[in-house]
Amino acid sequence: MGHDHEHIKEGEWQTGLCDCCGGGHCCVGTFCPCLMVQKTQTWLSNPSDSNPSGCGTTCLAYTALQYTCGFGFCVEWGQRRAIRHKFGIKDGSKATDCLTPFCCPCCAAIQEFTEVERRRLIGANGVVKDGYVAPGGMTMGH
Repeated sequence: MGHDHEHIKEGEWQTGLCDCCGGGHCCVGTFCPCLMVQKTQTWLSNPSDSNPSGCGTTCLAYTALQYTCGFGFCVEWGQRRAIRHKFGIKDGSKATDCLTPFCCPCCAAIQEFTEVERRRLIGANGVVKDGYVAPGGMTMGH
């Protein structure tokens, strides 16, 4: 991130659906959206995980549904809805939560990933942290 004074816009998505080329996630989101969907899901349930794996049950479910019958959007549909509810995003509805990943699954996966990535870095003062994570478990030698 590296932005010292970037504020979170409350009640709305931090990036537009077509802002998928910003942030360096375009290639992964386009060619392997399942990895982004998995990481997003991990961060929704465990925001302190600094480097979640792209492999897991959500990735597997998305891949199986998307590439066998074209229903991968169902995984994103639930995820998108959960993101909107968790962060109080008013921009959207049950219909758009379904239609957005159906019509543009890669852009939706990138937008959802970026949303959760940015929001997990929020400090107590509402300003995005530099991405620094204090090392845990450090002790002085005896």
